[in-house]
Amino acid sequence: MVVLDEPNSNLDSQGEQALARAIMHAKKQGITVVTITQRPSLLNCVDKIMVLNNGTVSMMGARTEVMQALSKSGQNPTQGSQKLSEGA
Repeated sequence: MVVLDEPNSNLDSQGEQALARAIMHAKKQGITVVTITQRPSLLNCVDKIMVLNNGTVSMMGARTEVMQALSKSGQNPTQGSQKLSEGA
């Protein structure tokens, strides 16, 4: 298991691409990767998303379901105190 806390907070686009490749490689190796981020750029690499709002789980599920629910509700997971926890 690997836990990454804000791993892309200071990366440029090349760094983010390298990080995404590393996460995908870990997944292929059967390694569980948990990523805590406020920037949703890595969401294409994850299977599940947990959205926290003021320390409380406000949404959790498969990436496609959570992203769909967020877009329908008009919520922006990158604003305010919400954070995305990504599980790969």
